[in-house]
Amino acid sequence: MPSSVIKAYLRWAKIYHIALRLFGWIGWINIKIAAIKRGFTPYCQLIIAKKPKPISTYQKALKSAARVGDPVAHTSPPILTGSAGSPDVWIGGKPAWRGLIDKHICTTPQPPHGVGIVIDGSSTVEINGLPACRMGDTIQEVNSPPNKIIEGCSSVEIGD
Repeated sequence: MPSSVIKAYLRWAKIYHIALRLFGWIGWINIKIAAIKRGFTPYCQLIIAKKPKPISTYQKALKSAARVGDPVAHTSPPILTGSAGSPDVWIGGKPAWRGLIDKHICTTPQPPHGVGIVIDGSSTVEINGLPACRMGDTIQEVNSPPNKIIEGCSSVEIGD
């Protein structure tokens, strides 16, 4: 709709100054005007479509759930291996990985890094009474710097 028509409709409804403020100060607001005449009194309806709200801190804290076979940072093996995972909690068709008990065996490099466990994990979500593991959690191995879980099940997210 041309701006001259919008201004005419706004003058009609005597809210021209309000619209100028909206257009001037908040440029991301989209305004659509539907004008309907009722007798001598003009009637305008403003339909305001606001910009989506930013992602909350809680939503940022959600991370993909880790499972047996999900990728890790060290290259040999490049996946979570060594333990069977949770016997009764499955995420995306694979057993869930739990902190402090499920052991990852890293054969990178020679000599191998050895056995490692996830040392962090969710402080609020538990699987079989143990911290649920997520993408970004740290695997501490015996003879190496920390290893990270780099991917998880994108359809299941776990908070801190």
